[in-house]
Amino acid sequence: MLFPATNGRRFTSRHYKVYNWIEYSVSKDEIFCFPCRHFSANIIASGKTAVQKNHSLSIANQVNNIRQQNIIENREHLKFLLKAVLFLSKQGLAFRGHNESDISKNKGNFLEILDMFADDKIKLRLQARYGHYTSPEYQNDFISSIAQCTRQIILNSMNKFGVYTIMFDETKDLSKKEQMSFLIRFVDKELNICEKSIGCYHMENSNAESLASEIIKILSINKLNIMNCIGQCYDGASVMSGQYSGVQERIRFKVPHAIYVHCYAHRLNLCLVQTL
Repeated sequence: MLFPATNGRRFTSRHYKVYNWIEYSVSKDEIFCFPCRHFSANIIASGKTAVQKNHSLSIANQVNNIRQQNIIENREHLKFLLKAVLFLSKQGLAFRGHNESDISKNKGNFLEILDMFADDKIKLRLQARYGHYTSPEYQNDFISSIAQCTRQIILNSMNKFGVYTIMFDETKDLSKKEQMSFLIRFVDKELNICEKSIGCYHMENSNAESLASEIIKILSINKLNIMNCIGQCYDGASVMSGQYSGVQERIRFKVPHAIYVHCYAHRLNLCLVQTL
């Protein structure tokens, strides 16, 4: 038997099946989607489109339900991890332990909190090879995310005028890296004077040019208009307070109204050192 749609080729059993399905669909005035036609066990017609009597029988729906369940479980898992990170960050406690191996009796605050307060489902996931999200890299990502949210809350609390002063100092940490602490002082929407830390930044160079460039970069990243800076406060070191090429002079070159003030806490410290 030949059929016009086959372009002269012999009409096979597969063509019969397709032809019968088309004839059935046309006679019933119905349209079947691909998953329903191939994977649905029980179909009824609703208007012009076929629907299933029991959605649980669809493979597509089952796959989607499993995916949705995995998403819920993943979010609950990350929520628990973020709570642990938030607690340690708020209390100013260290995350890492000296020995985080399985035989260690103290793996550090982060892992010990998870082991102590996790339920059986989360513990099972923490023991998995993948998907536990407890490595040092993930811990740093969690800390970075929380820090970004904290900075945004601080910046959103500024009053509508957006004026501020900047303060920063640098020192070496235990690993001998220069860390620059950056603070801003402003008036919030309730007219309260606030002094908040924006973060600590690693400085590879500690000359005036590098420090001034980093200050401008930090202000830009946090979307703080440098022209709204009305003051700057540092210690009395020449690299900071130099009137020709110090940090304060480089900032004033861009913002003439940013008055430099020698930090009073540093002045007091210098007085105490001289009395010893």
